[in-house]
Amino acid sequence: MLPASTAQLQPWEQGDQVCPRCGGSGVLRLDGQRSRTCLHCLGQGRLTRLEAATTTAALREAGFSVSVPASSSAAR
Repeated sequence: MLPASTAQLQPWEQGDQVCPRCGGSGVLRLDGQRSRTCLHCLGQGRLTRLEAATTTAALREAGFSVSVPASSSAAR
C-alpha cells in the first residue's frame, strides 16, 4: 500500500538518490587494500534532492513586502 502523503515516508524514501560516485556504499576503493569515505555523499551512500530556496525576489513577486537591511560594510 502506498503512503497517503510524503509525511508518512521515511527520509530515504522522500526523493533521495543513490550516490553516483560510491554506488550507495559510502566508501570508495582506492586499491585492493585501501579505501576511504566518499566525500560526495559524506559516507551516507545517498544524496538528498533539495528543493529550491525561496528568494526575496520570489516573495516580492508573490506580493509580500520584504525589507532587507544593508550590511554594515555596504553602509559605509
